[in-house]
Amino acid sequence: MTEIPTVGRRRLLELTGVGTGVAVSGCMNQLGGGGDGRQVTVSLQPDQETLQARQQELREELLAGNISQAEAQQQYQATQQEALADAVDTAEDVFASSAITIEDRIEGQGLLLVAGGDSDILDSLDTDVVQLIAAGGLFEQARAAQQQQQQQQQQQQQQPTPQQPPETNESTADGSTPE
Repeated sequence: MTEIPTVGRRRLLELTGVGTGVAVSGCMNQLGGGGDGRQVTVSLQPDQETLQARQQELREELLAGNISQAEAQQQYQATQQEALADAVDTAEDVFASSAITIEDRIEGQGLLLVAGGDSDILDSLDTDVVQLIAAGGLFEQARAAQQQQQQQQQQQQQQPTPQQPPETNESTADGSTPE
């Protein structure tokens, strides 16, 4: 099973540079004149209650010996992906009710590139689904990081594994087996 590359929260914050405060203040600077709009990166927040409940269920099943650690991890990752997909659906509904359009997305990451009026974008922070608003350039940086990670994984998969010489049951002239 291939793993879906992700941009971790720390990497996301690293990519945002000075942080959300600067990005939001950049939006606010333009609010005075109404602003023509802008393009920003939006990070979505999956439903934490759902994730915590599923994590607890898996922990109980693991302790009861019903599933292995690997199975629990796989099931939790599937739950995370479902929660992110639900967050994207919710964001689409929220953005459809305002003048925000989704221009691109990084599947499985919860990152969207959106465009809209400054006040509409800023108001989206009031929803439970929008976790972070950052400069639009962050989206391209995150996509480049994802592509680089995918390339590295492909290269690792394509590298031949070192082969050991086959074991034989040969014996030497004196009857001992070679080492």
